[in-house]
Amino acid sequence: MSSHKENKKNAPVIVIGLDGAEATLIEQYLAEGKLPVLRQLQQEGCWRRLSRDRDMFSDTIWIDFLTGVSSSYHGMVSWAQIKPGTYQIENTNATTFFRYKKPFYAQLKDPEKRVVVVDVPKTRPFEGVNGAQICAWGAHSHQYHPSSSPEELYHDVESRFGKSTLRDNDEDDRFDDEYFQGLLDWLRETPDQRANICCYLYEKYQPDFLLTVFSETHSVGHRFWHFMDESHPHHHPEAPAKFKNAIPDIYQACDQAIGKILETVPENSTILIFSLHGMGQNSHDVSSLYLLPEFLYRFSFPDIPRNTQEKRGGMLQTLRELVPTRVRNSFKHLVPLPIRAFIYRSRIERFMYKEHWPTMKAFALHSASTGYIRFNLQGREPQGIIPPEQYDQLCDELTAHLMELVEPRTGKPAVTKVHKRRDAHKGPLAEEVMPDLFVEWADLSIEAVHSPRFGDIGPVRMERTGTHRPRGIFFLKGTGLPSSGEQLEDTHVSNLTPTLLSLMEEPIPEKMQGKKFLH
Repeated sequence: MSSHKENKKNAPVIVIGLDGAEATLIEQYLAEGKLPVLRQLQQEGCWRRLSRDRDMFSDTIWIDFLTGVSSSYHGMVSWAQIKPGTYQIENTNATTFFRYKKPFYAQLKDPEKRVVVVDVPKTRPFEGVNGAQICAWGAHSHQYHPSSSPEELYHDVESRFGKSTLRDNDEDDRFDDEYFQGLLDWLRETPDQRANICCYLYEKYQPDFLLTVFSETHSVGHRFWHFMDESHPHHHPEAPAKFKNAIPDIYQACDQAIGKILETVPENSTILIFSLHGMGQNSHDVSSLYLLPEFLYRFSFPDIPRNTQEKRGGMLQTLRELVPTRVRNSFKHLVPLPIRAFIYRSRIERFMYKEHWPTMKAFALHSASTGYIRFNLQGREPQGIIPPEQYDQLCDELTAHLMELVEPRTGKPAVTKVHKRRDAHKGPLAEEVMPDLFVEWADLSIEAVHSPRFGDIGPVRMERTGTHRPRGIFFLKGTGLPSSGEQLEDTHVSNLTPTLLSLMEEPIPEKMQGKKFLH
C-alpha cells in the first residue's frame, strides 16, 4: 500500500473483482507467496469464503451482484432464454439484463458521490451516473459494444492505453499450440493495461467509488485448466511448462496489476477484492447444451428408434464443420455481436430439439452451467401437454432417471442432485422465464453419459476444459473494519452487495435479497 496523500475528506471505496478466480487456488498461491498484494490485504484486513446456490451460479452471477437480487426478480436466466408465453428464444444482452433492475451504482441516493466503473462483465453505460463508465474494453462475455460515459472517454482511453487484445480472442474452439501461445500473451498483457486505465481515471475523476473487474482469471481457467490439472482427461503431460503454469502466472499478473491500482489510491481507502465464483473441470457445457437435450428428447419419445433421429445441428452445423477453425474464428471477430449471437443461438437450437418442444414433455433451456429443464405445462406453454396436477409426478420421474446417469469414463454418477425451482425461487418472474428443474452435474469432465433406460448419449468434445464452481472469496481492508488477518465466517454471495452499499454509506434497498455482514 502506498503513502499517497489523502486528498479526499472521506475514504474512497475501491472494489476489484477477479472474475472466475478459484478460491482454493487463491488460498494455495497465497500460502506459496505468489500473490503478495492479496497476501498483504489478507494479513492487514479480513477475509472469508463466499458460497453460492448451486442451481444458479454462472450465467447470471454478475447481474445478481450488480442488482442485489436473483433471477426470479431481475428476470435474466441465461444469455438466451425462453420468451414468456411462447416456444421462442430471445437473445439477452446488456440492455435486457437490466430491464427491471439497474446496477446499484446507477441508483445511489447521494447524487454527489462520484463513480468510476471499468470493464465490469455484461454491463453497459447508464445515464445519471456521476463519473465515468468504461464498458467492454476487455471484459469476458461482454454483452455490449465497447463504449463509455462520457461518450468521448472510450476513444481517449483506447488512444492512451491501446485496445484490448483479449476481447473476443478467448471465445475460441482451437486446441493448437499457436492459439494457446497467442492467448497466453494476451492474458499477460491486459491486466497491466486495465490497471493503467483505472489509475488514469482515478486521477482524472477522484471518485468516491471505483469498481473494476479483471477477466483474465476467468479466461485462463476456461482455456488452460487441462494443462494444470493432471486428472483432466485432456491433460497433456508433455505440454510446455508455460502452458502448465499459465493459471498461476495470470493470477500473479492480476495481483501485480491490483498492486498498481492500490499504489494510486489514498492510503485510507476501503479496499474490497473479491471473486464471485471459481473454476474446475468442465462438467457443464456439454452436459447442459448437448447431452441433456438429447436425454429429454429420448424421455419424451422413448419409442422412436434412435438411429432415425434427425441430424442435430442442421445446415448451420454442417456449413460450420466445412470451414477450417482458423478461418471461421478470424471471420467471427468481424461479425457484430447481435448477429454473432443470433447465429450461435440458431445452431445450438437445433442441438436442443427446439422444433420439437411443443410435443415434448420437458425440454432443456439454454445453459452453459447448471442444467435447466422446463416442463411443457398446460396453461403456461402455448401447447402444453403436462396437466398441472402431474407437475410433481414429472419432477420425481425425471429426477429418478437423471440420478441414474453415469459418466462412462469413470463409472461415477454424472448427476449429484436435482433441484425443484418452486422450492427455492419465489420471485415474480420465476414462473415466466425460469426452468422447473435444475440439474447439478458431478465435479467431473463430462463429454458423455450412459442411461440404463435411454442408452449412451455422446460423446461431444468440449470446447473449453474448465468451467465454474460455486466457490467465491473476498479480502477487505478499511478503517474501523476487522483487521490483523481475521478470517470471518463464510457468507452467501448475495450478502456482498448490501455490505458494499453499507461501506459506501448508502442505504440498502428493502427488496435487496442479501444482508450486510458487517456491523
